[in-house]
Amino acid sequence: MRYTFIYALLLLCLVFSVTAQRQQAGKRSNNGNKQNNGNNGNNGNNGNTGSNGNNGTTANTGNQAGVGGATSGGDINRNVGPFPETQFCKDTGLTPSDGTQIRTGACSSTPMGAIPAVEKMVSSIIIEPENGARIDASKDLTITTDYRNLDTGFFSDPQTQYYIVPQTLSAQGIIQGHSHITIQELKSTRSAPDPQAFAFFKGLNDRAADGRTLSVTVPGGTFKTNGLYRICSLSSSDAHQPVIMPVAQRGAQDDCIRINVENAGTGKQQGNNRDNRNQGGNNGQGNNNGGNKRQARSNIFGRHALTAERRMARLHV
Repeated sequence: MRYTFIYALLLLCLVFSVTAQRQQAGKRSNNGNKQNNGNNGNNGNNGNTGSNGNNGTTANTGNQAGVGGATSGGDINRNVGPFPETQFCKDTGLTPSDGTQIRTGACSSTPMGAIPAVEKMVSSIIIEPENGARIDASKDLTITTDYRNLDTGFFSDPQTQYYIVPQTLSAQGIIQGHSHITIQELKSTRSAPDPQAFAFFKGLNDRAADGRTLSVTVPGGTFKTNGLYRICSLSSSDAHQPVIMPVAQRGAQDDCIRINVENAGTGKQQGNNRDNRNQGGNNGQGNNNGGNKRQARSNIFGRHALTAERRMARLHV
């Protein structure tokens, strides 16, 4: 009777021991799953980082007020415009301009505005890079332009004041406005390119530090294909309309050069792709390591359970 009681007590202790070990294993497994979920969340963040690499594209549209700031460098006369619709615009049947960029066509009733004297006409030249330069697409490209007779830093909001403000002049009789840089790939030198297709576009909205020179950086990886490209400046008045000159016979207000792009799709772009792939691979290895650890824990608990069962069997024997 005494031995039966002892055997029963030992058997009860072993049952409690096995149950406790299995509960502990379940807790550790749940913790491992939570950690894996956290890792998956981090993988999502890595994906977002990749998406942020595309902000350069957004900035290149030049259609957002946040690019350079709506009032960058100059004072905008917000008391001017919009103007009542003219009879001319009414007769065209086109949508009246309302300060937004209407892509289907519109009619502007904004007056042309103030026109400078001939000695104050706008002129520009791209001084960097040189015409015909060979450009490594994997590296940043700096474009520098020199302007004559353009009071820079006047840049109205392109989402609400597009073509709303007439051309204005400074106290010195110089057009108040800003410029842009646009880059297009030239598929042919015998046929004009599609103006809707461009590799890069950026408004030069700041005031020139020396009154003449403005620069912009084209990030490495912007050019997707090798070949011939055209870089042009686009001078504008405050409300983004082309600058208005006093006479027809004159030199051009804008400049264009051609460059030859090489190594497109390499350098930073490939480096970013490799980094993303490596991060993905490392994350996968981390998950595998987590799985191996969980498997190891499972094996340990399994051996413990098997040992307990053997002990129970021996007691019954």
